[in-house]
Amino acid sequence: MSKQRKHVEEEILTQFPEPIGDEQIAHVIEAKGRNLLEIEYSDGNRVLAMIPSKYHKKVWIKNGNFVIVRPTTLPDATSKVLAIIRHPFLGPQDIQHLMDTQQWPPEFLHYAKENMGLCPKSDDPVSTSANYIDMDFMSDGDSDDSDDWGHNPNRTQIAHENDESSDEYD
Repeated sequence: MSKQRKHVEEEILTQFPEPIGDEQIAHVIEAKGRNLLEIEYSDGNRVLAMIPSKYHKKVWIKNGNFVIVRPTTLPDATSKVLAIIRHPFLGPQDIQHLMDTQQWPPEFLHYAKENMGLCPKSDDPVSTSANYIDMDFMSDGDSDDSDDWGHNPNRTQIAHENDESSDEYD
């Protein structure tokens, strides 16, 4: 395994990436091919971005993800690829870090709220507590209903008889 690809997974999962210099945060619109993505900058401009070879078959980028891209000028003037992906996945922790450091584009704030469930932090404790997810589903309630998860279509359904019907035969 090449030294370039050896620590890719660890790098993606442990670092808090930040755009450096002319790098920008972009929103993935659509996968256009094997290693090409259509991305949208915060100004609404859509371009093609290339995934570097060190991420091939290591990282899968889905539509709706956020990435950090570096604009490029390839030697071929006919090329439609105008960006190279530097960091292929910005998870909820990465996005929250970028919001805290005021590097997150305000144009993408609604995407972060909708898709990731994130909100910018505030110094006001009343408004901050309203931004958190209600965790009542974690409590030990009276209901042990497994139907909340639905049923597994790979398992056969066994009809359970009531305890009262078994008492009739005794």
